[in-house]
Amino acid sequence: MPMSPLQATFDAAKQFGLTEDEAWHTLEASLYDICGDDTISDVREDLVAALAARILAKQRASGPSRTAGTATAR
Repeated sequence: MPMSPLQATFDAAKQFGLTEDEAWHTLEASLYDICGDDTISDVREDLVAALAARILAKQRASGPSRTAGTATAR
């Protein structure tokens, strides 16, 4: 049986560093911002964007990346 789009989205978010709780919290916040004219596609796009923003914020908050400082100045 194929995986639901929501479960696939959550699994991807977890692979990029979010916990299950962080993914659900992001979904709840995303649903709070839905307006009456939004389609399911709009909601999913908004959720994916919100998850991506949360992943990036978490990565930035965790400190310098492993590749920071490896580039040489020219």
